[in-house]
Amino acid sequence: MSDHALAPEFVLAAACCRPPGEVRNTAVGAAVDGIDWAVFDRVLARHRVEGLAHEALAAAGVAVDPALRQTASEIAMEGLRLAAETGRLQSALDVAGIANLVLKGATLDVLAWGRIGLKQAWDIDLLVTPDDARRARHVLEGLDYHLRDPDDSSDLAFEVWVVLAKECVFRHRQSGVVVELHWRLADAATLLPDISARSPAQSVRLSQGLALRTLARDELFAYLCVHGASHAWSRLKWIADLGAILAREDDAGRIALYRRSLHLGAGNCSAAALRLCESLFGASPPAALLPEIHSNSKAGKLVALAMDALSHGGGAAEIDTRPLFKDRILLSHFLFADGWHFKLAEWRRQGISIDDHIRLRLPPWLSFLYGPIRAPLWLWRRIARRLSRP
Repeated sequence: MSDHALAPEFVLAAACCRPPGEVRNTAVGAAVDGIDWAVFDRVLARHRVEGLAHEALAAAGVAVDPALRQTASEIAMEGLRLAAETGRLQSALDVAGIANLVLKGATLDVLAWGRIGLKQAWDIDLLVTPDDARRARHVLEGLDYHLRDPDDSSDLAFEVWVVLAKECVFRHRQSGVVVELHWRLADAATLLPDISARSPAQSVRLSQGLALRTLARDELFAYLCVHGASHAWSRLKWIADLGAILAREDDAGRIALYRRSLHLGAGNCSAAALRLCESLFGASPPAALLPEIHSNSKAGKLVALAMDALSHGGGAAEIDTRPLFKDRILLSHFLFADGWHFKLAEWRRQGISIDDHIRLRLPPWLSFLYGPIRAPLWLWRRIARRLSRP
């Protein structure tokens, strides 16, 4: 990893996110000199990798701050709690006859790191089919979850949401656990079009009495590449998971994963993911892929944006604090795939507002107006909010 422009605390955090082994221990040992440990703690919290850092520092023989040890223990306990709740939710959906899979979370922890609770998590991600979204909502509400996003909980608004969005958010009334219910994996329907809750799956055993279903190996890799790119890989924990999964494969396996991800519709996201693992963790892609991956200019732009998102403010600053940075991320979505069909679909997606569809229900033959009226309606809402302030 080239660190000439990176804060030492971020360099150490990235070293802690490498796959376990002597290479990680050496990288961690080489990066500890001159560290401001208070800043380092803020970097870890920003990227939600306190558990990984605690394990990596201990393995490298670096004295671990008691506060970090306590935080890592709390994250591990929360991971166990979320894993148990995930099992309860998947069982409830199974009983209701709803096809469903777990995304990321505890299953990914086991597949990438061999155990759960190494990274901070705040929600549970579940995948169902669009046809089952309403039934799944009723199951969650029956388990004392209430719909948070969209804030309009009417059946008609929810139907519009299912058509135009890819997920909704629930929160448990007592425990506060957040569930993201997905029915698509990508914002653009042209990405990962054939991966669904009915796609090939694998069972991941978390404990003696708990096993959860998640996407199969190839589908999971493709999804992780698109998910990370959709957020400009702005947290180290996302690329760390992918790097750990790739480290479990030999070159033939990595080549197969990459080729399969292209077939599944991950576009340029998988090339960007491999290049980002190379930049952060020194994990060079297989030689057979190097010319193709390094000549992909769109993947290069995605990597540059990701490094900016990851390391800004020494790696401790949230992207929300940066003016217009989320707009840069939205524009980067046009780099995810090639061809006019994808570009047109992305323009159409970004050119409409779901809130406009819900609040202003035009007849189908006037639906083309949602694009032209988005800007004036957005401006009106901003003015109305400002006028309503005391």
